[in-house]
Amino acid sequence: MTRRIEGEARRAVIRAQEQARRFGQHFIGCEHLLYGVAGADDAVGGILRARGVTPERVDEQLAALVRRSRSAAARQRDLDGEALDTIGVDLDAVRARVEQAFGPGSLDRAGAARSSRAKRDVTGHLRVTRQARACLKRSIRAAEARPDGRPDTAELALVLLDVRASAARSILATLGVSAPELSAEISGAL
Repeated sequence: MTRRIEGEARRAVIRAQEQARRFGQHFIGCEHLLYGVAGADDAVGGILRARGVTPERVDEQLAALVRRSRSAAARQRDLDGEALDTIGVDLDAVRARVEQAFGPGSLDRAGAARSSRAKRDVTGHLRVTRQARACLKRSIRAAEARPDGRPDTAELALVLLDVRASAARSILATLGVSAPELSAEISGAL
């Protein structure tokens, strides 16, 4: 996907991938792209940072989202074990028997994710979520109107700000930043 994106927009996508890796996530989402654009060394990055959308603040908010997601997953695992226990299934005994037959960690999603992550680390690429991929494609299409035809961080930022239901939009709301107002400011600066 990034081979059609060059310059600062490409560096924003690379920053997004690096940030996703730092959080141990196996994907690049809109929230990671927001982080990447916030760190852009251009007018768009400057506008975002002036409005309080800094890489550091986006990083803090993403850390909070990741913590909430992981604790919700842990609560769900606990509920699954309790539900099985009520019908007489001892999850720990089942796990022990499966691990005895198939090896330690064979039931852990984390174990499967680790081996999958190791494969991605070799190639250097993370999966891009459907929503983030749509943003990248829309920014490429928007850039076709430009004389050079290459996406800039402005197109990427405007598309990200237009997505209504995303973690990026949630982060902006938590930071007290209006996506429509920010979009208008970026459009006015073009």
